[in-house]
Amino acid sequence: MDIRKIKKLIELVEESGIAELEISEGEESVRISRAT
Repeated sequence: MDIRKIKKLIELVEESGIAELEISEGEESVRISRAT
C-alpha cells in the first residue's frame, strides 16, 4: 500500500472521530487506531 494512501487514511480517521479503521488491499492490510 502506498504511503500517501496511508497518510490520507490517518487524516480521515483524525477528522472523522472514529476509533479504529482497518483496510485490506490484496494481501496487505493496515489498521489505524486512535488513542483514547
